Amino acid sequence: MKIKIIYFLTAIILVFAIIIKILSVYFGNNPLNNSRYGYINYVSVIPEGWAFFTKNARDPLTYIFKNSDGNITSVNLRNFSSDYSYGISRHNRIVSIEIGNVFDKINKDTLTKGTSIKALDVDELTNILKEKKVDYKDIYIEKKHSPDLNGKYIFVLQRLLPWTLLNRKSNYKSTFVIYPVNIIYK
Repeated sequence: MKIKIIYFLTAIILVFAIIIKILSVYFGNNPLNNSRYGYINYVSVIPEGWAFFTKNARDPLTYIFKNSDGNITSVNLRNFSSDYSYGISRHNRIVSIEIGNVFDKINKDTLTKGTSIKALDVDELTNILKEKKVDYKDIYIEKKHSPDLNGKYIFVLQRLLPWTLLNRKSNYKSTFVIYPVNIIYK
């Protein structure tokens, strides 16, 4: 009787393992395989929308603005938001990897320089960017490295204020470094 139970449980585990493997192939692009031409696909099921587990407190904050026919709109990068099913969707992580690829290309390109702008917050920065004439630098990147990012974007890094100024934040302007780029596929 014990052997039949062991065989039964082994068969159930094997069937579930095969089903999970088959389903993971159809989940598409994920952070473990950021290429749309992937050979092996994996999927993780735990939401990873809590950045305080992995992010250093002194890292600059990243914002992205898309320029669509002169209209500058913010791109949502918050993983724990309704746009990304509160961390369950992996699309945000894929976009984050693509942003890393673009930043890597920006850092390697000596012609692309960041411009510093002082502003109280992101809303004030958005208003400044809408009024300011921005000169976009062309960045040529392979489509497989950033399939979701194409066109004119403004990448923004906000340098955080020191801890001692956080209580008086409204009195001090933060430094935002902007990188206006026109992403073109090779």
